[in-house]
This record gives sequence, C-alpha cells and structure tokens, in this order.
Amino acid sequence: MAPAADLRAAREHEEAAKLEEDALLALPRTLGAQHPHTPSARQRTRPYWDFEPYLG
Repeated sequence: MAPAADLRAAREHEEAAKLEEDALLALPRTLGAQHPHTPSARQRTRPYWDFEPYLG
C-alpha cells in the first residue's frame, strides 16, 4: 500500500483511495483470503517479515 501512502502525501487523496480499494479487492484473489498479507493489508499493518527476512 506504499504507493497509496505516497499519493496521500502528495495530497492526491481520491487517487490514493481508489488505488488502495483496488489493491484490497485484488489481494484475496491473488494471494488468497488466508494469506498473512491479506488481513494485514485490511488492518493496515505489516507482517514482521516485510521488514527483515526470517532466517529461523
């Protein structure tokens, strides 16, 4: 959702909302409803592995 955040920072709120809405609708079709990124995007949080790879 970073592109939507960039658009908001540029005060392009309508474009940001449309981009975010499209992405949220596409995630369940693309990744699946149970994929960790799908609910985290809806909650506007990021799974921990988006920041650093888990090397276990």
